[in-house]
Amino acid sequence: MDFTTIWEFAKPVIAGQVRTALAGVAGSLVLAGAIQPGDEASFVKIGSGIAVYAVPAVWSWWEKVGKVRLLASMAKSPAVVLPNATTGQAVEAAKAAPPKA
Repeated sequence: MDFTTIWEFAKPVIAGQVRTALAGVAGSLVLAGAIQPGDEASFVKIGSGIAVYAVPAVWSWWEKVGKVRLLASMAKSPAVVLPNATTGQAVEAAKAAPPKA
């Protein structure tokens, strides 16, 4: 299953959750007096549009750059144990870890 298929399946679910969260934020802003009640619908529409288009951009960045940076920094650390490591590997990593101050 590729990203496009997953995204097309998840987009309506994510959009609904984003709209609900933004409606709550907008309601809080109206209650605090930061925006007028008539501006609430515009706030939700604009915020939903930004969020729906930002999610794939962030996902793309993670797949291209973020994951590589994270794995590279983990490889430099002697005490990193991957989730599929054996008990022996975990013990060796713990022994190699610098002592806590």
